[in-house]
Amino acid sequence: SSSSCGACSAVPSKTKSAACARRSKMSSVLRTPLVLFLAGAALADGISVRGSARAEPSDENPLGEGSKIIKGSDCGRAKMVIPKFAHASKVGELAGKARGAVTMATAAADSVAASVTKAKSVAAAIGGSEAIDAAVADVEKAATAATDAATSLETELGTFKGKIGETDFSGEKVKESDMSKLKKLVEEAGKATKAAHEKLERLEEKSKAASKKADAKVAEAAESASAVLEKAAPTIKEAKDTAQKAGWAEGDAEALAKTAADVLPKIDAKAADAKEQAPVWEALKANVESLSTAVDTAKGEVTTAKGELEATLPPLDTALEPLKTTVKDVKGGATKVDSTAADVQTAEKAHDAVTDALQKLKDEMTSLSKAQEDLKTKLAEVEKKLNP
Repeated sequence: SSSSCGACSAVPSKTKSAACARRSKMSSVLRTPLVLFLAGAALADGISVRGSARAEPSDENPLGEGSKIIKGSDCGRAKMVIPKFAHASKVGELAGKARGAVTMATAAADSVAASVTKAKSVAAAIGGSEAIDAAVADVEKAATAATDAATSLETELGTFKGKIGETDFSGEKVKESDMSKLKKLVEEAGKATKAAHEKLERLEEKSKAASKKADAKVAEAAESASAVLEKAAPTIKEAKDTAQKAGWAEGDAEALAKTAADVLPKIDAKAADAKEQAPVWEALKANVESLSTAVDTAKGEVTTAKGELEATLPPLDTALEPLKTTVKDVKGGATKVDSTAADVQTAEKAHDAVTDALQKLKDEMTSLSKAQEDLKTKLAEVEKKLNP
């Protein structure tokens, strides 16, 4: 084969001139920079094109084109916003419960009117009934209490809702004290509603009984007396047992309150050394004190309710005596008894008083138990923090 330039194309490669060789070498040297230059230009152009796809950050737009910063008091403070959401949820849930309690209390009060009218008609048809009259008075009193509870709760709920909307963040202005006050009114409305329903059921029972007026036969009198005695016996036993349990609950509450009191100085000591964490310990102490106060208050309610229950038992025992005599006489073959329908009504009224006081004590004991559980839970939390 042969390689040649224009000047020595006819000369074989073995004999081509030195000048031709130098020209060939120079041509190769010139081609290399040119290739590198073109590749660099293409690369630079590619970088420029890609760079133009998104604007660079600037003072006006520090995050670049398409980005947006939403400014606000909670920007960058997620750890503060999350508790606010939780608080708002609790506030909303409580408001819903309050609205439901108002509705139920109002409905209970409204349902009383029709039942009272019917009961009075029954009493008139049998020439009057002291039992129905007493039941009507009780249920009307309960209905008034339910209405008053609903009104108080409705008023407080309006104030509560006003605070919910005071800021852009729902419920932010609602304090724990606001929630505690509303919770108490919800509980009171619930108790009033329950009492109204119980009194209404009792009135209906009296109405049904009165509509089947008993005749004056001895057997019937004995049967009425026996019925009261039969239902009174377990009620009296339960009342005494519950009063005893209430006494034990009072003792437990006192012991728990002492435990809480012993913890407070330890919290103070931690707060004194906590520096920036001092507010956390102070808040923990406030929670313990608040829950301890709730236990003490509930204990006082139990003490009062227990005394009221114990006071109802002697009158019931007295009212049952003529009924016991009637049953004994009828079993002995008596054709006439001294007890009357009035005696039965007196005993039933005394029994109802025990039943009401017993239910009240049970409710107060339930409240005390819940308050104690809340305090125990908080004390366990404190113990973990004091001795991690």
